[in-house]
Amino acid sequence: LSDWHLGRSAYQYHQVLAQPTARKLALLVGINQYRELGKQAKLQGCLTDLELQRELLIHRFGFHPDDIVILKNKQATYQNIEAAFTTHLIEQARSQDCVIFHFSGYGALLNSYVDAAPEATKPLPSKVLLPFDSDIQKAGNSPILENALLQDQLALWFRSLNTQQSLCVLDAGFTYPGKALQGNLRVRSQPSIQQKANVLGDLEQQEKLLNQSQRRQTPSELILLAAQSPQTAVEAQWQDFSSGLFTHALTQHLWQMVPAQKFSVSFNRVVADVEHQVGRVQQPNL
Repeated sequence: LSDWHLGRSAYQYHQVLAQPTARKLALLVGINQYRELGKQAKLQGCLTDLELQRELLIHRFGFHPDDIVILKNKQATYQNIEAAFTTHLIEQARSQDCVIFHFSGYGALLNSYVDAAPEATKPLPSKVLLPFDSDIQKAGNSPILENALLQDQLALWFRSLNTQQSLCVLDAGFTYPGKALQGNLRVRSQPSIQQKANVLGDLEQQEKLLNQSQRRQTPSELILLAAQSPQTAVEAQWQDFSSGLFTHALTQHLWQMVPAQKFSVSFNRVVADVEHQVGRVQQPNL
């Protein structure tokens, strides 16, 4: 959580949500416990992240409570996330509205491969978010990841919005450091997954994303990532609660911001507090 990246993220977040808009819509997703990932896959601070964001959106940025949809734990299946994004955000948002999507939970890297493919043609790893019902199925010698939300797919949803004011906050990590705990910090990522690529399906998906992107010459969604590669996102334990380190620092910082505050003042205020907590083990990326 470097001072520069966190300050820039807070500044951009404020710029989007402080704009006078006709309506402000939010979808907040948080998953502490997963159905299929085993006992070791238990986070503790994702639901707290949702409460921090909800309080911020209502009392700092003027969101109406009825315009904030929250999916927790078993509610946050892939199907429910897709349905909520479609009905609450895509179908309702108009050109002057503001939209925010927040996800707190596990992320992972999906390494696709093609048998006997030359090195130059191997697919690049994909970043995926893991909904509640994510599962790794065994199909012969090739595992298959089911019910995962690719970041590219999430980008496609955002490009389907009618509004030019949209914000995506991902408090999840995509690089697994080898263990789930680092001191008193809990890692928000799962080990990478090796999966045989469906070449035809991958090409069709890439073409669909490309065509959708070309419809808007300047994609307007702003994506705030909790950590830059190859780092991972973590959550911390305070006296009586756990929370994502990025969400906690970001929301606390935004409570202190005023509209006319300069960018340099904004990020300098937060660096001392964050370094006091964890040092420089995590750096958000825009």
